[in-house]
Amino acid sequence: MDFIEYQLLRIEDNFIESGRYKEAIDHLERLLNKYPTNAEIVFLLGVAYHFLGVAYQKVNKHGLAIECFTRANEIDPKINGLELRLMYSARFMIKDEGLEKLNQYNINENTLYKIRSKYYYDSELYNQAIAELKKLMVTNPTPWPTYMFIAKNYQKAGDAEKAFRFYDKALSLDSNELEEIIGSLIEKSFLYIKCNNFKDASITLHRLLEIITEDIENYLYSLDFMCDYHECDEVLGICEQQLVKNPKNIHAILSKGIIFLLIGDLIEAKNTISAAILLAPKNPISHFCFGVIFYLLEEPKKAIRSILSACALDFTNNYYNIFYKHLTKSEFA
Repeated sequence: MDFIEYQLLRIEDNFIESGRYKEAIDHLERLLNKYPTNAEIVFLLGVAYHFLGVAYQKVNKHGLAIECFTRANEIDPKINGLELRLMYSARFMIKDEGLEKLNQYNINENTLYKIRSKYYYDSELYNQAIAELKKLMVTNPTPWPTYMFIAKNYQKAGDAEKAFRFYDKALSLDSNELEEIIGSLIEKSFLYIKCNNFKDASITLHRLLEIITEDIENYLYSLDFMCDYHECDEVLGICEQQLVKNPKNIHAILSKGIIFLLIGDLIEAKNTISAAILLAPKNPISHFCFGVIFYLLEEPKKAIRSILSACALDFTNNYYNIFYKHLTKSEFA
């Protein structure tokens, strides 16, 4: 380990990690003054600027933090978390000094689009946010977050049709990231509920449930993900309102039951899906949901029986078959 790397690890462990930020700043500034342009250690200098930016951030010197992060980005744009930290400091700078203040820093164009779009979104200037995001779409090689954020802006602006279009664009990318797929499907299903389109909402929530139970271990992750979703109470309330008007709306019942299942309220989920089965006993979605509920309640025989019913009612559904095979092969059975 060379001297610079040793010093950086020492500063991170002894000062940054222990909250001694002013001492970290002093050590890092001395280090960078001593080795300002050494080509042989350029990567380590990028890390040093990143650490210095973190330390300035911690003492609320966000202008200096931005200068360090942009310098680190010039040296090595692949430093983990660099853009997120820069955007965090930019948010505070904008709040104190206005959006135009960012122009004095050498922030790359794509990051500026993201910063400005977030500022406009938080300011409820949704059309301006969309304009920034559409600029980002031209240059961004991984557009999934951009599509999602455009959809959210259209949703907030009251244009559900365009919001659905961009949720569909996000889903069409065939991402391998479970969190991305879950996020897209949740947003889309919740928007359907807010538009009182319970049929498409239940279809979308069912698709979400199928995907996350294909690998049942990931299902547990999805529960944690959903528990942080702050709109669940709102959409459950909308389902309740619909059921007051029409207690036999099977799609509203299924939407409500699947949401309870996703947030881990298994008792409410069981009661709601039971009502759906009584109302429409030949609906495979209800039996599939029941199977997942019984799986999580550790009632294997009931889980297998419910999934078998789902398979019999829709034998072409590969997700049902996959989950049935998991149940019968696992120690759980």
